[in-house]
Amino acid sequence: MGSRRNGRGRQIDRQAWPASGTRRDWLVYCDEVHRANGMPSLSALAASMNMTSRTRIGEMLRGLALPADTEQARALLEAMGAVGDEVGRGVRLYDAAHAERGQQILGADRPGWWLRSGYVEQVGDIAPLRLLDRDDELAELATWCTGGDEAYVWWRGGPRAGKSALMAWFALHPPPDVWVVSFFVTARLSSQADSVAFTDGLLDQLSAITNTQLPPLPSPPARDRLRRQLLGEAAARAVKAGRRLVLLVDGLDEDCGSQPGLGLSSIAACLPKRPPPGLRVIVAGRPDPPIPADVDADHPLQSCRIRWLTVSSHATRVTELAQRELDEVLATDRVRHDGLSYQVLGLVTASGGGLDRRDLQQLTGRPAFEIDRLLGGVFGRTVAGRADPHTTGRVFMFTHETLRVQAVDRLGEGSLASFADRLQTWAAGYQQRGWPVETPGYLVRGYPRMLSDANDIDRLVALAADPARHDWMLNTTGGDAAALAEISTAHTIICMQRSPNLFDALRLAWYRDQLLHRNGHIPTQLPAVWAISGQPIRAEALARSITDPDSQAEALIGLIKALAAAGEPDRAVMLATSVEHAVRSVPDSRGWERSLSSVARMFAAAGDADRARQIARSLKYAQDQAPVLTALVSTYAAAGKIDWAVAVANEAQRLTRSIMDLSWQAWALSNLAEAFAGGGLTDHAVTVATTAEQIVRSIAEPHFQARAQSDLVKVLVTVGQTDHAVALATAAEHTAWSIVEPGKQAFALAHVASAYAAAGLTDHAEQLAQSITDPAWQAYALTGMATANAAAGEINRAEQIARSIAEPRQRAQALASLARAFAAAGQTDRAVTLATAAEHTARSITEPDTQALSLICLARALFIAGETGRAVTAATAAEHTARSITTPHVQAEALTGLAWTFAAAGQTDRAEQTARSITQPDAQASSLICLARALFTAGETGRAVTLAAAAEHAARSITEPEAQAQALADVIKVLVAMARPTAPSPSSPPPNTLPDPSPNCTSSYGP
Repeated sequence: MGSRRNGRGRQIDRQAWPASGTRRDWLVYCDEVHRANGMPSLSALAASMNMTSRTRIGEMLRGLALPADTEQARALLEAMGAVGDEVGRGVRLYDAAHAERGQQILGADRPGWWLRSGYVEQVGDIAPLRLLDRDDELAELATWCTGGDEAYVWWRGGPRAGKSALMAWFALHPPPDVWVVSFFVTARLSSQADSVAFTDGLLDQLSAITNTQLPPLPSPPARDRLRRQLLGEAAARAVKAGRRLVLLVDGLDEDCGSQPGLGLSSIAACLPKRPPPGLRVIVAGRPDPPIPADVDADHPLQSCRIRWLTVSSHATRVTELAQRELDEVLATDRVRHDGLSYQVLGLVTASGGGLDRRDLQQLTGRPAFEIDRLLGGVFGRTVAGRADPHTTGRVFMFTHETLRVQAVDRLGEGSLASFADRLQTWAAGYQQRGWPVETPGYLVRGYPRMLSDANDIDRLVALAADPARHDWMLNTTGGDAAALAEISTAHTIICMQRSPNLFDALRLAWYRDQLLHRNGHIPTQLPAVWAISGQPIRAEALARSITDPDSQAEALIGLIKALAAAGEPDRAVMLATSVEHAVRSVPDSRGWERSLSSVARMFAAAGDADRARQIARSLKYAQDQAPVLTALVSTYAAAGKIDWAVAVANEAQRLTRSIMDLSWQAWALSNLAEAFAGGGLTDHAVTVATTAEQIVRSIAEPHFQARAQSDLVKVLVTVGQTDHAVALATAAEHTAWSIVEPGKQAFALAHVASAYAAAGLTDHAEQLAQSITDPAWQAYALTGMATANAAAGEINRAEQIARSIAEPRQRAQALASLARAFAAAGQTDRAVTLATAAEHTARSITEPDTQALSLICLARALFIAGETGRAVTAATAAEHTARSITTPHVQAEALTGLAWTFAAAGQTDRAEQTARSITQPDAQASSLICLARALFTAGETGRAVTLAAAAEHAARSITEPEAQAQALADVIKVLVAMARPTAPSPSSPPPNTLPDPSPNCTSSYGP
């Protein structure tokens, strides 16, 4: 050992030492160093280590606690007199002891899913090294988990009862036949104190139990739905393994999200009202506050048994020592150590907890070694580190809620405001840089919570309405749930103000719609890829995240087919049943019938033919019944019930013939022929295809005829009639080139190119695709080529084509198609890579047409609210965006709405300029008519007549007779109104409402 030192200390008490193991080796070595250097006193060691509490040193040497980290272990060894290699040996022994501690938490006797869960590590930070004098309580908990029939129990106790220590120890040391998933509500760590954090914590553990890869869920409701689903799945798996699943929630009284104004459900309301079989629920907390108002009156929490927990003398002693430590820092540190501990204390208090070492280094401007020394020493009892899902390092928080409350009171509003200003400036720096990848994890949820607690609306809105932040949060958290929750919180706080800021509320509504919209581009075949790849829960969550109802239905149908094919018919039927319940909960309407038709096809895909036919018979319209019967043809054929398949097909053909639209008839019959071909009934497929071809010849519109011919080409290829297929594709190409209108020609050529690719003529298909000038339809053609190449085994070429597609939506579709091909071929890894790329591409889409129409809606709402200046600003931005739209009819739609908005805002010159710039004659006529009516009402009769004449000129250039007649009728109505003797005087004010030719701008998230 090193040179002997004089000391007046006493021998170390060894009663709490473990009997063996690496922790004992570490303690024995510390005792040897301590003795060899004269047993320096605890006070001397604390002073040498720059710590204010000698009791903390005593606990380390007595085996009641380990040093916080390697640096604190090194400091302890050096304070006791170790030098050189002695320190190195001691550090190695400490590292081994620390590793043993981790192995005890994740030991061989623990379930394997612990190794896949990050939250279990956080629980390890909460639990004490040893739990003293709680053997009776642990035994009671163990007995309750496995016996009796109570679903809930509530352990209550006041401050210093040691509730969290008991619950954390039980979570890490459950009975052998019990799995515990837990969440510890922590008000002193703002990112762990609401229902969003509760859901995240449970998803981490439940996905580990079910071995599920979590999808990037778009919204809090989607995450809540997945949490409930996974909880049931985990309980079922526990039962199958001969275990009991226990959900343990500690600190229910510390739930900050249930406070008014935050727009979040309480954690209590998130607890299962009807626990699935095999699940028990333990909650713990103080008796106050009362149960949140959003918990139903018949929820088990309202009537479950309450078990009171007595105060722990050990917890009381630890808290008292920590309070003394806090007092010493507040009383002395302004003049000692350059105020570093005071600064850190203030920042931890103002931030609400959650800052890591790097954050504190940046905020204080002090070097890393000083921060490390401080956090490893003076704050041993007051502030401690904990693992956090948003950062790789440990984050720091008060060790007890009482300490946080006292720090807030002792520091005072002025000091805390100063620290808050420092945090806001620090956060603003990252915002100005566009939220780079190195942005601290605290800024995901901790900082917004700090702003909402302070009612700092302006800064909170600036965060919630920042698209760069939305993208950063998507990449950081894997979804849009955090961003949507932030918007919801900001919107709720705005609405609670005495004079709400309407403009900010509308901005938030617009950004919310943008976030939801970008989930509408998920390729419909992508969920099936995840199901085939062994991730059915992620697949369902992704399918349900698709916002367009028709696309979501197609995605669910494809998913159900994949589940049935993968040998999970029960899951497939269960999914179809849940969708049916959701559909039947909405009012009866035409859309309702179409939704039920989709549900029936889901049951057919799941193999439940009886339920599918039952729903089909309840539908009123042939257009809805026929697709269900077509799906049943595949179901019966796959089951070997050929007679049934043919009978249902005959019924489907009869229904199809009753439909007047020939294009729809041809489409339905092509699908029916494809169903026969897929079931191996080639002769029946050829017969139906022949009937469809006859109908195709009668279709009047050439672009629809070319599409119908292209659909039949793919069917003929499937049944082996390649020559016939090529001949029909050639005829379809001839039809397409005869079309004069550019948009319709591009539509037709894209389908023909896809047909050629399906027929194996990929070179000609590519030439045809390259000749299409419309970017969107060219991308569609290339998508068909990529799919055809994949089907032909040309995998590398297919992927090359898919990744070359410039239009992101079609690129996502192509990548998803390839992913499904790979998954079906058993190449799961490559399928997952392509599926992930497709998902990322789909979520990155920001379309100018969506932006423009949303801005127009915003401008209109501002005008109605009397915010004319802001309305004009929003309309100007919409005009700039609308000019970048490449699809003619979509651009015309946006500019029509824009002209209306300018007119309503009194900007008639800009309204006229916008209307005259529209290239689509029907849209131009509609805009000019609207503007003429507005000018006449405002008393500008001469200018109104001029615009009505321009509208007539535009109307006469419309080629479609019915549309031309309607436009001319509208012109006549305006002219008749102008000729009446009751024309308004020039002094009449402009109207507050105008006929609105633009698309619907209603939002479910308005102010």
